[in-house]
Amino acid sequence: MKRLLAAAFAAAFILLSGCAGSYHRGMDAGGAFVSTVSPEVRVIPAAGFEPVLSGRTSCMAREQDVFMAVVPVHVWYGVSAREGAQLAVLLGECDQGWNWSVSAHGAEHENYLVLREMHGVAARDADVTFFVRPAAADPFLRVHGTDGWEQGVLVAQYVWINSNSKAKLIVEYREPAPASAEELLSMPDVVSAFHDRAAGAFSMAQAGEAPVPGQAAGAVPPDSLLSPVLGALEPLSTFSVF
Repeated sequence: MKRLLAAAFAAAFILLSGCAGSYHRGMDAGGAFVSTVSPEVRVIPAAGFEPVLSGRTSCMAREQDVFMAVVPVHVWYGVSAREGAQLAVLLGECDQGWNWSVSAHGAEHENYLVLREMHGVAARDADVTFFVRPAAADPFLRVHGTDGWEQGVLVAQYVWINSNSKAKLIVEYREPAPASAEELLSMPDVVSAFHDRAAGAFSMAQAGEAPVPGQAAGAVPPDSLLSPVLGALEPLSTFSVF
């Protein structure tokens, strides 16, 4: 499965360093999440998903390892849903002088019990983490409603940071948690079946030409809940590339 995911996403997540051209970020009229520059990518929900939430906002992201320090970032988001599942996409962009931290230290899932974790082996591969997020901590349930999700959100979170570390793309496949994280650890077949559904819930391709924009829909997710999902930033002066 890891090899399959690596091959699929390496082929699909193209031109991570960005390119010149028409500028669009966010949902298009057909329900795909499209960024035409830095990164140039189209996230396409599988059949049956319908858009339920989209827009853009500003958010205060944390500075890595600095208590109470926050940095403004630009965020585009879109959520699609079908019966029993959601697909959420977040794209965060930081200003000059900052980079998205590539360290797992301080990532949101450090606060939770991780069910499964895979790290990309090539520059364009995703880091993938499976965990249960409490319903009260989820930015999209706060807007879209928690009915049926009270036990938490079972999340398959795919994360890419572009080559200049200015843009961070997060794709989440989400289902109502069927049990607690502690219980799911002893249910590998359930987690594996969820993994398979997550892998088939979306595909990725080049953005192509600027699409017809979709309509912004729904209230803006709370900053306090978006920030932990986005992760931390580091000052450019302390950021190293290996």
